[in-house]
Order: sequence, then structure tokens, then C-alpha cells
Amino acid sequence: MTTATTTATRSALSVRHVFALLFTAVLALVRGVSASLKGLLWVGVVMVVGGVGGMVFGYEVTPVVTNSMEPVIVTGNYVVTRPYVEGDLSEGTILSYRHERGDRVISVTHRVIAVKNGQATMKGDRNEAADEFTIGAEDVLGVVAVNLDGAAVRFSLGAFLAAAVLVGMLSPVKRFLAWSAKRLG
Repeated sequence: MTTATTTATRSALSVRHVFALLFTAVLALVRGVSASLKGLLWVGVVMVVGGVGGMVFGYEVTPVVTNSMEPVIVTGNYVVTRPYVEGDLSEGTILSYRHERGDRVISVTHRVIAVKNGQATMKGDRNEAADEFTIGAEDVLGVVAVNLDGAAVRFSLGAFLAAAVLVGMLSPVKRFLAWSAKRLG
């Protein structure tokens, strides 16, 4: 590895670590506020992580569509994944990875239960048996960093959109009332 490549890698990791620290600070803030504000803050977290984090730092927000990881990750929740770094392929880590199923490639989120010769055996927490295949680092899409309650995110997003629509509707009414008052007054 060249010095330039090593420096670039260190810089990228440093930026990722800074983002992770900021994300942790936001999570601490969310834990400290009332339940009514918590949902709106989660919407903000999802938007920032999904938008800025996805574009710049490789974080992704993915819906959970099966129950294989229950009770830890429930169907309908959203998982936020961070980029894979060397060493993440270890027992107990929850990974999202690509798997070929027939003629298509799907994304699966399961826990690493064993690692041997750089190949990980995966298993959903609810499943009785391990997956019939192993994965390598090249198959990993990301490491689960946060598990978001899907109902809270959807409710908060709905409330956020409703508030935006209401504000958008009230703005012309406010302008009309100001115009009317000016004409009458």
C-alpha cells in the first residue's frame, strides 16, 4: 500500500469516526428528550443518516421485511448500517450482506455466529438453524449500527409531513389576512 493510499484511508476512517461520534451524540440527545419530541428527532436522524450519511459516509437506512432477526430487530423496523471495516467479521456482529437466491441477489441481515478462515457462518436470531452458506468480507454490505422502531419512524414522518402541509396551507392564509387588513385599515 502506498503512502498516499494509506493517508487517504486514514483520512476516510477519521471522517467516518467523526461522523460516528456525532451520530452517538445525537442518539444521546434523543434519549434525553420527551417522547413527543423523540419521534421528530428520529425523523431528522433518518433524514440526515439516509441523506448526508449515505452520500458522504456510506451509511444506509434499510427497511426490515422479514422476522428472521426477531426479537432484536422486528419486521417493519429500519436498520442503519455503517460501512464495513476490517475486523467487523466477528462473532456476534449483525451484518447486512448480499446473497444470491436463484437468479437474483437479495440483501440479508443476520448475526455472525462463527468465523473460520475468513468465512462467516450467519444465522437469524429467530431461525433454528444457521444459514446453509458462508460469507466473506466481499459479501458484506454494511454493519448494523442502529435499529429504529419502524412504527415510531412512520408516525413521526407522517406528523412531520402533516405539519409541513399545514404550514404550507397557512402561509397563503396569513398573507391574505395581512393583505386584507392593509386594504381595510
